[in-house]
Amino acid sequence: MSKMRYFTIIILLMLFFAGVYGYDPTVFVSGEAGLIVDGEQIKNFKELKHGEQNFYVVPVYSGEETIGFISLEKEQENLVNKKVTNNALFKTSDFIIEYSETKKQINDDPALVWFVSESLRAKNIANFLESEKNHLTLIDNELSDAAVASLVITMKNQLTDLSLKAIELSSKMETATEMETNFLNLPETGQETDLKNALDDVFDTLKELDEMSLVYNANVDTLKGLISTADVELDTKRSLLDLADPPADYSIIGTWATNVDKLQLLIENTFNMVISRASNWADLFENRLDRQKAFIELFEPDSKLKTEAGQSYAVLENAAGIMLSEENAPLWKNQADLKLLESNWEKAQNFYSKGDYQESINFAKRAKNNVISIKKEGFVDGSPGPEPNYNLLFNGIIAILAIGAIVFIIKNKDKILGSKEEEKVEF
Repeated sequence: MSKMRYFTIIILLMLFFAGVYGYDPTVFVSGEAGLIVDGEQIKNFKELKHGEQNFYVVPVYSGEETIGFISLEKEQENLVNKKVTNNALFKTSDFIIEYSETKKQINDDPALVWFVSESLRAKNIANFLESEKNHLTLIDNELSDAAVASLVITMKNQLTDLSLKAIELSSKMETATEMETNFLNLPETGQETDLKNALDDVFDTLKELDEMSLVYNANVDTLKGLISTADVELDTKRSLLDLADPPADYSIIGTWATNVDKLQLLIENTFNMVISRASNWADLFENRLDRQKAFIELFEPDSKLKTEAGQSYAVLENAAGIMLSEENAPLWKNQADLKLLESNWEKAQNFYSKGDYQESINFAKRAKNNVISIKKEGFVDGSPGPEPNYNLLFNGIIAILAIGAIVFIIKNKDKILGSKEEEKVEF
């Protein structure tokens, strides 16, 4: 394959995946100034469908704890500002995380069995229960006893009901398992309620099956008692007693039933916890957006500052640092606005640290006006103005020289390597 064809295929694949997956939300979020701050991490994202539109939701972590969510449109790199939409997106996202954690807790506990995925086994139990009727017929024919005959009729009817209930359980298990798979792969908002209801159906149906099996088991004991007192040979009694026992796999119903209440409670608690804090996530996201606005106001370049005060003063934090420094403060003519700048900048920072972002923005805007006024009036007559940062300048020159040296070596590596080889040959 030629290099040109190889690169063409690579480019086409990149374009294909770009069309399928859009953009990487984690990269977008990381690049948004002030959206993620120190101590916060983003590790992954989930695509969700809400109505007819698809969205990305990026969980925000502090260590292993989820502390927030960020929502974005899938088709365009835009944050979602609709609170109703965010409520639905964040509730579903929160449930996915908590449900997955609950499932892990269940799987790690040897005392618990997640029987919901055992639909085939439940179906087999239904078949075994139907075939058990043949065993009862053999017992009835062998003993020819009126009490046995009456009990066998009752037990056969119970087996029919048990078999139908086991088939119902198998169907509901299959539905819940399929719903869980679809929900975790490409979730839609609101499906967490559907999944929870489907699981409740499984749990409740198992409880019904278990209650029915307990009644049947009591009749099995009665039948065994009749067999034990029957006037037949001992070997025949032993054979009939074995025939009276339910199928071997039938006992799993009782095993599953011992877990069902705890499993149902775990899912119920997970769901209720998610519901109780659903609206909080949207409020936290709004607060995050407010914090981002304040962050940009305080720590990001401002076009008005750049135009009216100059490049060095384009960022409020830098402008305040330059103007209020001990060596520069006395050099400015407008000392009144300098004092106001000091006060407004301090308040802007304090309100930011306290989480009152609107007030932080208000004082930051005042501080910016102070910077512009101070810069317009300039320095005290005869003053040379603020000294440039020679350390920064020196470091910049070193960095430029280092980059130039690297570029030179890369461009001339063949010559350099060639001269060394020539020296080796000459030697």
